[in-house]
Amino acid sequence: MRAIVLAVCIALGALGGASMAYAGHYQSNGTYTGQVSRAVIALFQKFPDGGQALADAIAQLLTNNPALADDVAYYASTGGSPAQQSAAGLGMGEAVANLNGAGNSDAANRIARAVDLSGNTTIQTAANLGGPSGFQSGLFLSPNNPTTTGVNCATVSPASPAAGCQ
Repeated sequence: MRAIVLAVCIALGALGGASMAYAGHYQSNGTYTGQVSRAVIALFQKFPDGGQALADAIAQLLTNNPALADDVAYYASTGGSPAQQSAAGLGMGEAVANLNGAGNSDAANRIARAVDLSGNTTIQTAANLGGPSGFQSGLFLSPNNPTTTGVNCATVSPASPAAGCQ
């Protein structure tokens, strides 16, 4: 009997963990498909007023799990207040800077792509401010020109020419 209860608990735990791991994603045309991760929703609910605390939490989340970048951009765009959108952009820019600094340009580009495909100018503007100094000149693309690469290498600062252009 204990073995059956233990097996059921393990199975339920695996299902619960798996459902939290699922993340939606943006298609190359900017259409979002799938469901937003519960972890992302929980962050936005924890910080309803946005601010630096939400930006820091998003930066940490995406530095550790860049696969959730599309969820963050989509949820902020569709359900977030302007303050949350701004905080999301700042956090996403910080995560890009963290990942580029660690030499993980693929993960950084994944986050930059989510910012671009969101089409949300509040998020894009804040992400440009939240990243490394090269972002100040517009590393993220405008919502009118999304690409699958997620970065515009022509705007990278001479001080950090490799940022996001791998």
